[in-house]
Parts: sequence; structure tokens; C-alpha cells
Amino acid sequence: MAAEINDPSTIQELQATIAQQAEQIAELQAKLDLFQTFIDAFPNPMSMLEVLPNGRYSLAIANKAYLSGFESPDIIGKDLKELAHEEELASVQRMYEDCLQHKTIQVYEMTYPNPEGGLYWLLNTCMPVVDPEDQKISHIVCSIQDVTERKYQELQEKEAINEQQSLIEQQAEVLAEISTPLLSISDSTMVMPLIGVIDTHRINNLVTTLLNGVSENRARTVILDITGVPFVDTQVANAIIRSAQAVKLLGATIILSGIRPEVAQVLVGLGIDFSHMVTCSTLQAAIALALRQEKGFKAPA
Repeated sequence: MAAEINDPSTIQELQATIAQQAEQIAELQAKLDLFQTFIDAFPNPMSMLEVLPNGRYSLAIANKAYLSGFESPDIIGKDLKELAHEEELASVQRMYEDCLQHKTIQVYEMTYPNPEGGLYWLLNTCMPVVDPEDQKISHIVCSIQDVTERKYQELQEKEAINEQQSLIEQQAEVLAEISTPLLSISDSTMVMPLIGVIDTHRINNLVTTLLNGVSENRARTVILDITGVPFVDTQVANAIIRSAQAVKLLGATIILSGIRPEVAQVLVGLGIDFSHMVTCSTLQAAIALALRQEKGFKAPA
């Protein structure tokens, strides 16, 4: 064997092989350095973990942004359990398991308590690397983006939207009360003057306000004035009839006032029958009638 090694031709072959291997190593190192430079250019932490048996992972490569999160940069080759914080380990392992199972890019948003107070959010993206020989996942490439500022901005925007919605609802309640006012003009008589277009929401509020007002004030007569209603259709007419029927169940009656000639023509054309209801052309006439009825209800002195 020694003779073979001392053979000049053998030595030349070994030297050529060594030189070729050294050249290949240099090329691989150059590519590795270029790749390292490439990933170091990314501002977000990036890493590649080797998939090991028994659900283990070890750090194969990482960029500067990732390494800067550790006290010592000498962490290449370490197990995931040595790299992840205790409170993060379970969620990170679950993320890698999902990546292996689905064999597709997985994106996860994770929330952690901030030691300085509050929370911080990390957007984790994991990509499986498939070995071309056995078609198995050999590595997992991960990138981490701190989205805390964006999340707090979203929370502030959501809070502002909720406050605005709450304000809108409060204003809607005030407008509903204004749009269906119920005024007491005597011990047993109330007036509800309606103004503007009557839509479905106002109709529902009208009936509710009438019933609550009659019950709370023990009213015997309610004047429903539609002088300010520009248009009366079947929906509005039926709502008036429904209100009269509901109020009657509470022991009160409705006087309908403010039916203008053009409104009367529309109601006749629609076939709406108000013959069972007391009607007055004006609010003044309705109030006078209600007060006369009230005096008739009172016992003589």
C-alpha cells in the first residue's frame, strides 16, 4: 500500500482529487456565503430548520435579524427546544407539525404577553422544503414579522368604529323618540303628532311608543295626528289600524286627525276602511273632542 502511495502517478491522482474537492468546497462555500448575504438582507428574522426524527427540529441556518434575538449567535445546530421560549414552544411546534402535514405554506398569527406590558403579535410564515430524492420534507423555512404596531392600529380603529356605531345608535334612539313623540295634554289624553315619511322602523317604534305610553300614563284617549305626513300608503294605513287595535286592548281609543283631502282620496283608492275609527280633519278638532269625552268620563261632583 505504501508503494502504491509513493507511486508518482498515484500521488498526482490524489492531488488532483484533493484539488478538485477543494474547488468544489470553495464553490459550495461561495454559494453558501451568497445565500447568507441574501437572507441577511431581509429585515425580518428568517431561519431554516432541519426536520429530525421523533418530532424534533434543529436550526440549520438563520439570518442576522434572527440571530440578533439571542444572546449568543452560536446557535446553529441547536434543537428547537433550546431556541424557543417556554411559552412559545407548544404553539411553534404545532405550527411546524401543520406545515409537515399539509405540505404547503402555512401562515400563523401568534399573540404573546409583552414583558414590558401589553401584548405583541408575530406573523409566522412556514414553507416546507422537499428533498428531490425521496420527496420528503427535509427542512422548514420560516420568516417572522412583528405586526404589533399594525394590530394595535387595527384595535384602535375597531374601537373607534364601535364608538361611532354606539354614537349612531344613541342618535338613532334620540331621533326615534323625536320622530314619534307622545305628549300628555291632560290626565287621560295623549297626542302623537307624526311628521315626515313613515318607514318600517318608525312604524315599529310608533306601536311600541303608543302601547308603553298608554300603559304608563293610563290614558283613555290617544290622538294620532298625521298632518305632517306627506304620503300615506297601505303600509302606513295598516300600521295605524294595527295601532288602534293594540291600544284598544289596553282600554283606550285612538282619534285620527290631520287627514287631508288628497290623503283621503288615496285611502279610498287603496280600499282602506277607517269607518270604525274616530277621525277629525284637524288636530285642534281632535283635541276638543278628546277633552269633551274626558269630561264625560269624569264622575259628577
